[in-house]
Amino acid sequence: MLNRSAEMSTAAVQDLKQKCGSSADVSFIRMDLAELASVRLAAEEVLEAVPQIDALTCNAAIAQVLTQTLTVDGFESQFGTNHYGHFLLCGMLFDRIEQSKGRIVAVASLGYNMGIKTIQFDDMNWDRNYSLNPVYSQSKLAQMMFAYELQDRAKAAGKSVEVYVCHPAPRRPR
Repeated sequence: MLNRSAEMSTAAVQDLKQKCGSSADVSFIRMDLAELASVRLAAEEVLEAVPQIDALTCNAAIAQVLTQTLTVDGFESQFGTNHYGHFLLCGMLFDRIEQSKGRIVAVASLGYNMGIKTIQFDDMNWDRNYSLNPVYSQSKLAQMMFAYELQDRAKAAGKSVEVYVCHPAPRRPR
């Protein structure tokens, strides 16, 4: 599991070991999708530690950022976290996923409907007209477009990676 919060990851690992048995091979590597250097380091650590990757679920996201905020790499924070971080991670782990004939799942959102339904290429950081919902929508649209394009390119190249995009199901009460 890749996560920026060691506290949350430790709790999730303990929960999984409790449910699956203490011998379950589950651990976490710290990674912050908003920092591309962190993504690179985490991917390198995964490649060193994990000989087989059956599935990569790109699920993390931020939303409702009230004012324009940039990542350390200079990208609008929602787009940088929700799309660029996952894009880089998928690229770095793709060959390992293909070796196991695995899959990549991009968790997008029907929230892409809240925006302009296109990528604003002339102002990717929304310097001129920042608005939290359209920016979030654009980041989710970018994830969807990336997944569909990766799916098409993998198939055309004869790669054995399956790529899916989905909307997260609502949480059920426990």
